[in-house]
Amino acid sequence: MEGFLEAIFSNFFIILIIISGIIGFFRNNSGEEQKKKQTMHPKPTQTPSGPSSRQPRRPEPMKKEEPKPSISIENQQQDQMERLAGRFNMTTKQSMDAISQNRIGNEDTLLESKSKNNLSKEKAELKKEIGSNLTGKGLVQGIIMSEVLGAPRGRKPYRSVIRERQIK
Repeated sequence: MEGFLEAIFSNFFIILIIISGIIGFFRNNSGEEQKKKQTMHPKPTQTPSGPSSRQPRRPEPMKKEEPKPSISIENQQQDQMERLAGRFNMTTKQSMDAISQNRIGNEDTLLESKSKNNLSKEKAELKKEIGSNLTGKGLVQGIIMSEVLGAPRGRKPYRSVIRERQIK
């Protein structure tokens, strides 16, 4: 036992570890106690001060229900016939609208086919222009335009004015 105690006291590093562990243990306990104390204190509820601004409600006057005149069976049948006629008119209007929409749709398909023909003509003209630009004159114009437009952003990314000043 004496050998064990001598080994512990002769090594300063082990003593330092033991002391720091004990201090850390007590700090954690005191921190937990403070948290418990804070949670145990209930917050006071807010109570309104001064007189209440509520006014007592007045009872709403009772509305008298008027007796509904009894509708005869003949009147009910008449109303129902009118509703059915209205529905029938709506269905005929809807069918007429559908027919007119079909006409418009057919006209749209005709316009689309014409526009496709125009696009194919434009493509043919574009191919002719590209072929004619492969001459010496066209190549010179292409090089001039590339110089005017500059390098693409992928090769020359955008830099803010501040960064440009820092680089120079």
